[in-house]
Amino acid sequence: MGLSEIIESNSKEHGSEYKERKQNGFRVISPSGIKKFLDNPYEWSVNVLDGKTTFFGNSSTALGSIVHRYIELYRKGKLTSEGKIPSIERDAVLSTTSDIDIKDIYDSYPSMCEAVREHYLEVYPADVLSEEYMEVELTDEKILIAGTIDEIDLNNKVITDFKTCSKKPTEQDITKHIYQLGTYANLVKKTKDILIEKFRVVYIQKPTKTIGARVYICECDAVSDLSANILNQTIDTIRLIDSNPDMRNIIFRDNPLGGFIMPDKVNVETFMKKHIKNLKFITQEENKVKQLKKNIFGWFCDSKKYYHNPIPDSKIYYAI
Repeated sequence: MGLSEIIESNSKEHGSEYKERKQNGFRVISPSGIKKFLDNPYEWSVNVLDGKTTFFGNSSTALGSIVHRYIELYRKGKLTSEGKIPSIERDAVLSTTSDIDIKDIYDSYPSMCEAVREHYLEVYPADVLSEEYMEVELTDEKILIAGTIDEIDLNNKVITDFKTCSKKPTEQDITKHIYQLGTYANLVKKTKDILIEKFRVVYIQKPTKTIGARVYICECDAVSDLSANILNQTIDTIRLIDSNPDMRNIIFRDNPLGGFIMPDKVNVETFMKKHIKNLKFITQEENKVKQLKKNIFGWFCDSKKYYHNPIPDSKIYYAI
């Protein structure tokens, strides 16, 4: 078997779980695409109603995919004996995207993988579901709600999403992911009858010439009702277009600005005060302290039963 066949057999195409149904006319609503319904309705309509792809990936998404793959293989005990992502797995990810900066990816991913291992994977519970695919099908209407959750801690009722980034995140960045996380939570409730209690976003920042890769963790209470409302709106919109095809040209018009205009600081702060509760923003320095406590005092007694929560009322400590 040649290298091309090996890479093809190891690569996992996005949407492969529902590819056949999509070809048979199913409209697929993804958690990551929910925000686009609000940000750029026209592009959303092309993606969902027409089933066409409008974004084919770039260097940033390829780098993020490699880091995600590393985390999945770490959780499943499938890294190399040196604790690295197998080159065949790395190349399989890279083969799915063209026009990327290979040198930048090769320079960045090793330290990002090492950072997330040291400051997250070795600190937080290991008894999780990794890259868990879930779906809910409305068969009669050919609507499929489907997505793959980065990690689910069913014991502690936590959903974790990994995000790679080039600059240091802030507390307010959690607002960008609430609808995606909330849709995941609704999928968990529908398929496993478990009510998610906490959202966690793990940011893995790219290294620079002077500073290595860094990890930031943002947590808050789960917010599922907002996503449930938006999800119902998207389903109702598809039903409306099905019954009144001419309405599509009225509802979805091309956005001349080419995408979403970020809300101003006041609106974001208002949203956070209303919806985001018990927010914690944890730096890797705090996780080092947490790891020491784990090693010395054995605070992580049984990850299947519970784990020690971040320091109560923790403040933001920016890395030096």
